[in-house]
Amino acid sequence: MHNPKPTSSRIGAAAETRAQRYLEEQGLTFISRNYRCKCGEIDMIFKQLNTWVFVEVKYRSKQMFGNAVEQLSYHKQRKVLNAVRVFLLDNHLNEYHTPIRIDFIALTDTSIEWIKNVTG
Repeated sequence: MHNPKPTSSRIGAAAETRAQRYLEEQGLTFISRNYRCKCGEIDMIFKQLNTWVFVEVKYRSKQMFGNAVEQLSYHKQRKVLNAVRVFLLDNHLNEYHTPIRIDFIALTDTSIEWIKNVTG
């Protein structure tokens, strides 16, 4: 029996699992993974004290197509922010009175970079 080449969804799930463990080690409480709505997707949702933390995860095995941090375009940030707004509505949370933060985790095979509050 041979080992098939990992699919991009398996690679992505493994990267998200690695990022989840890392953030839990940093004291965040895991809430959910892969929240989807018509506006987009939120890779992971955590809480840190009373702040909801929405996390975008990007993995790159090779730098030839740019590193993971370079994948966080303005367009991607807007899509995540729109999905966050839908999540807040779905969970009866007022976007103006609920502390939120959008973070970015950039992974390679050997490193994890955590960028907090990417949307300012």
